[in-house]
Amino acid sequence: MRAFVTTMIFVLLTHAFPTWSASFDCSKASTYVEEMICDDVILSKLDERMAKAYFKSREIMNPDLVKNDQISWIKLRNKCLSTICINALYNQRLSELAKFDYEYTEPLISYETYCKSEDFEYAKVWDNYYSPEVAYKFGLTIQKAILNKDIDTILSFVSDELDNGPRKSFALSSDFDEIFSTDFISTVTDEKPSCSPVGWRGFMLGSGAIWYNCTHSSCNIFSINIDYEENIPLQLGGWKIDNKTVHPKCLAYQWYSGDNFEEFAEKFKIDDYADFSENTGSYFGNYITNYDPITPNWCDEDKCKISLVRKLETCSEPLTIDTAKPNIIEADGLRYTVVDKEIEDCSSFAPHFPNLINECKLISIFEDTGGSMGSYRSYGIYGVSEMPDIGSNIIPLKFFNKFNDALNFLDKLDK
Repeated sequence: MRAFVTTMIFVLLTHAFPTWSASFDCSKASTYVEEMICDDVILSKLDERMAKAYFKSREIMNPDLVKNDQISWIKLRNKCLSTICINALYNQRLSELAKFDYEYTEPLISYETYCKSEDFEYAKVWDNYYSPEVAYKFGLTIQKAILNKDIDTILSFVSDELDNGPRKSFALSSDFDEIFSTDFISTVTDEKPSCSPVGWRGFMLGSGAIWYNCTHSSCNIFSINIDYEENIPLQLGGWKIDNKTVHPKCLAYQWYSGDNFEEFAEKFKIDDYADFSENTGSYFGNYITNYDPITPNWCDEDKCKISLVRKLETCSEPLTIDTAKPNIIEADGLRYTVVDKEIEDCSSFAPHFPNLINECKLISIFEDTGGSMGSYRSYGIYGVSEMPDIGSNIIPLKFFNKFNDALNFLDKLDK
């Protein structure tokens, strides 16, 4: 039987060898403690498990401090005269190295009582939609997966695609060390996971490096904020039509409140609001046949009129493009970027629209909202069409909840 025996760690550390063996032949066990470990399946597994946690801790923490702690522990363990003593010391050491121990399914100690009474009281404020213990344990699991460089496990906690962060396909095709920096790993793993969410935003690790939501039985990651990004080509100078850059005001999108799209759904008697919000183009020429601006219920003045189809002639205004950021078009609290990729058969997004849609683009819109919320974002495919006696118009065709979903959609169109 082969098992890693930490006595060998001690010998190798004290002789300052540059590398260590990952296991040792129990047939060569020379001390009473070594023999007890080799003869006991549980102790052998604990030894191997502790060794993995030890080596991983040296990669992240100060290696000299970790080494000194390990030497002191080995000296103490070598004084044991029974398997009970050895077992207790292994469990004690593994508790010290808990966040570097990757036995996800069999935690050494129970964390059921870690969350305090105030955590449960706070959960009541949120109608107990989550379990504090489940949230805490999930945070520990994320930390262990990060330390283990286990990208598959991390992405298994993501439903569909991330709101913020790399696409799954991109992350899986990249090396872990390319995606996650040492600073990111330290930031995420240096703090204890919380039993309570940050208000309505959800749970976080590493001061917002990772965000996740939880219920009573499970959790899922929705945001991983890293600097490593997929190289998505963006058009320089924004979307140009007739050699003029489209102004941000020419792009209709659903407001954060949803009030503007709700007004159109009510006026044109659209029952399936969710589908209308996503596949807006399919309602033009079908439910929506009048493309003029409408007056919303909350205001009866002309200045309050809202529109979905925007006439380039009336929405365009002079623009100044920042040469330092030529792929970002910004004006009046709005900015947008355009994915530099051709989309074919644009009219298929609006099959009932009476006019040909000549060109369409995937556009990300950012609205400055102020406060702690940051920017509100909208992702959609927009088309341009020549309408008789009116000229060029910008038409919203399809929207996505996440930019990653939009990119996946474009990839499917290419297949």
